[in-house]
Amino acid sequence: MKKTLLILAVLAIAASAYAIDASKGTEQGDKALLFNAAFVNAGLYNGGFGLKYYLSPGLALRPVVTFGLTSETTKQDPDSSGLANNRKHTTYDDAKASTNSFGLELAIEKTLVSNGAVNINAGIGGGFGISSYSSDSGYRNTYTNNGVAIDYTEIYTTKTERSTTSFGGGILLGAEWFITEAISLGAEYQLSVSMSSEGKDESISTYSETTGGVVTSVTTTTNNPLTSTMDFGFQTIGLTLGIRF
Repeated sequence: MKKTLLILAVLAIAASAYAIDASKGTEQGDKALLFNAAFVNAGLYNGGFGLKYYLSPGLALRPVVTFGLTSETTKQDPDSSGLANNRKHTTYDDAKASTNSFGLELAIEKTLVSNGAVNINAGIGGGFGISSYSSDSGYRNTYTNNGVAIDYTEIYTTKTERSTTSFGGGILLGAEWFITEAISLGAEYQLSVSMSSEGKDESISTYSETTGGVVTSVTTTTNNPLTSTMDFGFQTIGLTLGIRF
């Protein structure tokens, strides 16, 4: 929250130092493309794109498509345990997890103040989203007797899949600074309420053992209890690039 307040303050101060008139782009029929992106780390991307269209002077309709991609891989070193005559050696598969999300949002935005190159905006909006999560992990046990391999192997694998649908809405407050007549940077706060509901939460575990070339395998499917949650609070929207056309 502090970071966004700082951004809003900087944008307001910048207005007095720049000669561009931001209000010229808020007339009926004016429009702009919107782009928002945030790279949190090497495996995480959140972003969106949309359109701002002015229905009347200072009043804009803002449809937006949002999406997110996350991926994470965890490596674990092999280890050994037990007595020398029945020593267990464990090797681990790379544990992988990923989340994909997609959403649609629609907001009505009102320009409250135009001061030089800065517009101060407020509005209301809502939307929905869907997301899916999956993870895979596993490990293998082999055994030795005083350094000699024992003809026995165990393999464990687990796969989890989860899907969620969410709905929400709220009020927004933000600022937009025009770098040029056609290009702007914006920052925004949203005070919103959202509800999410799981549609699937399934885990599939497989255990197999091999002795003398004979493989025995057991697969267990667990349907975990589905949950629903409600959240209320502030949400910070990262910097948004706007391009008038």
